[in-house]
Amino acid sequence: MITEHFLRKLLRALLPLISIVLAGCHIVAARHPLQGRDTGKEAVIRFSYLDKGADSVCVTGDFNGWSTTADCLSKQKSGFALEKRFGPGRYKYQLIIDSKTMIHDPRAIISEDDGFGGKNSVLVVE
Repeated sequence: MITEHFLRKLLRALLPLISIVLAGCHIVAARHPLQGRDTGKEAVIRFSYLDKGADSVCVTGDFNGWSTTADCLSKQKSGFALEKRFGPGRYKYQLIIDSKTMIHDPRAIISEDDGFGGKNSVLVVE
């Protein structure tokens, strides 16, 4: 069984190439689904989402008060993308597709119950 402690050690070894690998069925980026780069005290995490049928994609989580509109990805040729700065911490999040469907990253390395019968994806920045 992979523990959170093991994952933290692994992520520390892989920084600054990635902050965490969270591979969702539609979340992709050039090398890793969520790419990060270390900027000193903060990490810049790149969220990407590929779905040509989607009109909008936003990230909601405890880092933005679970706002459904505060952190929306920009539409690009290949899908949607957003770069956001995170200080060290543990962040729960979900994606909102077309302002109506909230999904977690089903292949996230770390996820936890959301208290409503679903799952939250978890991003850890050290």
